[in-house]
Amino acid sequence: TDTGSNFFAAFAAGNIGISPSGAFAIGALNTQYTDIDYGVTFLPGKDGGWSSFAGGDNFVVTKGTTKIAVVKEFLDFAYSLEGQTILAKYGSLPVRGDIANEALKELDPRYKVAAEAMAKGRTPYSVVFNDLINSANGPWNQMVNEVFFGEDV
Repeated sequence: TDTGSNFFAAFAAGNIGISPSGAFAIGALNTQYTDIDYGVTFLPGKDGGWSSFAGGDNFVVTKGTTKIAVVKEFLDFAYSLEGQTILAKYGSLPVRGDIANEALKELDPRYKVAAEAMAKGRTPYSVVFNDLINSANGPWNQMVNEVFFGEDV
């Protein structure tokens, strides 16, 4: 029933100390909770090192559109340095690793940590992704609960 409007409320209020999330959290925390002091780091690995989950969004174009030239022009701009910089300014992590540092150079340095994580990140493919990752009863949530409330991850 959560619309996402309170996604970071417990973290921002100091009720929990860690919030595994994506790069979008940086923009959300910076704009919705301007007084919070927080850091960003990688997901630690079981035996050292670290890992990253690289999810994302898609551009979808309806079949048979008569506006394909405009769509392509928009995508060319969105993937340019200028477009990636504008998107980053408003909270979207650059998707082009080759220009990420340039697009992020004048923004919150925590974005650079997220960009580094993205370079190593992987996205598991599954037709039941939401059941695995986003479900309150899925293995991701079970693992997080075991980390904080259990004895053995």
